Parts: sequence; structure tokens; C-alpha cells
Amino acid sequence: MHRLSAVLLTFVMPLGLAAQQPAGPQPNPVTAAFRTRTLGLQRNIAQAFDSIPESRFGYSPTAAQLTIGYIAQHLVNDNTLFCNAFGAMKHVQSGKDSTTADSLKAKWPKDTLVAQLKASFTFCETAFSQLDDAKLAHTTRLGADAVVNAKYGDPVAAVVKSTDGGAHGVLITAPSLPAFKQGMG
Repeated sequence: MHRLSAVLLTFVMPLGLAAQQPAGPQPNPVTAAFRTRTLGLQRNIAQAFDSIPESRFGYSPTAAQLTIGYIAQHLVNDNTLFCNAFGAMKHVQSGKDSTTADSLKAKWPKDTLVAQLKASFTFCETAFSQLDDAKLAHTTRLGADAVVNAKYGDPVAAVVKSTDGGAHGVLITAPSLPAFKQGMG
């Protein structure tokens, strides 16, 4: 019986793995990598905030540091601002959200803050549909000094050229060890 199971796994596993492989090259590999990485981070952030007890949302390690509640509402604001820049689709805040001071929003109940955080993630997931690799140059509107797509030449040379000698920081969206080595080199 064990031998039959091993034989079945030998034939079934490759079929399952083959079914997971993309049919050809992705039409927007940079955007797809950015989206995948961002959605994974959003999932981790949501799980982290879910795991924090409500009694700790007012916690601040020192008086000068932000409370957990303040960080949650700040992430909602940043997600909205950042993902609104993806295209014509815009997140509309309720009157209460747009007129209440951040310091007061930080004291809202955990369930309200976490629900708003998750809603901002959902909006960003939807807003990603407006992105494709052809629009990479639009990232300069978001504050990037240069956009380098390794598909079109040597990325290290392009960064050195566009920054007059090198960058202070590099955002690498490709899930690739060679890309990370280039970014760190």
C-alpha cells in the first residue's frame, strides 16, 4: 500500500506542479511582483493588528512614540493616499474620517481601526487593477527620482547614471536573488 501511494505521488505531484506554472511570460512582471509583495505585507500587517489586544492600542513605549492605535489610523491614511495615486479610482472617506483629527482617531476602538485598515487594504487591492508595467514612469509622481526596469538594460548602470553616482536607497520589487544582489552591490 505504501509503495502504491509513493507511485501515485510520483505521477500526481508533477501534474499538480505543472498546473501551477504560468502558461507563458506574464504581461506585467514588475507590477505583478509589486502587487504580490504588497498584498503579502498587507496580510501580515492585518494579522499583526488582529493579534494585539484592544487594551494595548493605547500603548506607547515612550511618551515621544506613537501608540498602536495611532499607527493603525496612520496606515489607513497612507494606504488611501498612496493607492489613490494609482489611477482614476479614488477612495472616498466618510465625513467622520475626513474631519476627525488623527490624534482622536487613534483612540477609536480596535474593531473600528482594524476594520478601516482592512478596508484600506481592500481598496489598494482593487486600485492595483489600474497599474501595468507601461505606467512605471508614473511612479515619479509618487516621489521616485528615477524608474529603472531591468528588462531594458543594465539596472546598476542606469541607477548610477540617473543619480550621478549611485542611490541612497533602492526599492526592489522583483522576487529574485540576482535583483537583490544588484540592488545591494
